[in-house]
Amino acid sequence: MPPYGPPPVGGAGGVNRFLKPALIGGGVGGVVSAIPLIGGLLVCCFCLPTLGGAALAVSMHLKENPHERLNTTDAAMCGGLVGVVSGVLSAILQYIVGLIFGGAALAMLGGMTRSMPSFAANLAGGGLGLFVSIPLSAILYGGMGALGGFLSMQLFFKDRLAQ
Repeated sequence: MPPYGPPPVGGAGGVNRFLKPALIGGGVGGVVSAIPLIGGLLVCCFCLPTLGGAALAVSMHLKENPHERLNTTDAAMCGGLVGVVSGVLSAILQYIVGLIFGGAALAMLGGMTRSMPSFAANLAGGGLGLFVSIPLSAILYGGMGALGGFLSMQLFFKDRLAQ
């Protein structure tokens, strides 16, 4: 047996303990971020859907574990997971919305696209953009999610902050 004791049972330690709240908070943040007009405005305002999703995840984790105290590193880790989930989901949903509305735009601009084939190709294409935007969104949203977890712990849950 190692000198530091047995490993935690049931995923009680490490990143696994934040997985369920992070998936829910990231799902909320990703869906809100992917809404065409409203999500775009909120993302421009300091990534508010991701920050809100991180605060939601930290709140859910603290409600599920009423006797646990989190330090700011754990809160940032939870928020970072939220950001990664939110970024990946947002990139995929924005791609799907772009395909739907891109096809509608091509149908409406039928006469114009004959004279501008590069415009039509750029509007209808974009599969490569998905493979670029997923990792980029995961990194950027992950950083903002970590900031959201850190700030939510400092602003809303000071009484549960570990020293």
